[in-house]
Amino acid sequence: MSEWISVVDEMPEKDQKVIACVYWGEGIVKPLVVEMTWTGSTFRRGPNTVKPGLDCECVTHWMPMPKDPYNG
Repeated sequence: MSEWISVVDEMPEKDQKVIACVYWGEGIVKPLVVEMTWTGSTFRRGPNTVKPGLDCECVTHWMPMPKDPYNG
């Protein structure tokens, strides 16, 4: 499995599905790790989008999706 990549260091390719870590802020909710797609400006999951950054309610880190164990 890949290592986490900070959005400060690198962004995924446009339309790439990734595993993203969404940070909600200190003491509000634990960070959420979820599959999202990079649109070129935001991370999208269904109708919801989250901006990249280091503030609250932002995707702070991402990693490429692992290979499908059945379809490689």
